[in-house]
Amino acid sequence: MEPTSPLLGQYRTAINRIQLAYASLVLWSYPDTPVIFDAIHDAIDPKLHLFSNVKQLIHDEKTMKIAIDDFYMLAYRSALTDLFPLTKLYCHETGQIDKLKAQPWFTFWRILRNCFAHDLVFNFNPHERSLNRPVF
Repeated sequence: MEPTSPLLGQYRTAINRIQLAYASLVLWSYPDTPVIFDAIHDAIDPKLHLFSNVKQLIHDEKTMKIAIDDFYMLAYRSALTDLFPLTKLYCHETGQIDKLKAQPWFTFWRILRNCFAHDLVFNFNPHERSLNRPVF
């Protein structure tokens, strides 16, 4: 794949977004982060204060823990739902789709991706249902 290909750019963008989310999670895990947030928040233009109760959220440990867990799941879902179709598209464009589908983890990744991308339910296509063995 060419270093300047649009597909590679999309893949890198997806990876960057996921990495930024994980880096943010690390920052929010430190107990002094709310105090640092307050200082930064107070220093910026009040027009940029989009949520009036953001400080209340940041300082509520229980609510913040739930929000951080949800943010982690959002990043995890993004990793699964964004990277799978880009990988599949790359394999289609380079004639390697059969190699991708032959991987032992392919069906599991596809089912897991669809679960996270749609209805949080494992759905099996007719071919997967006809198999006399577990798909993962």
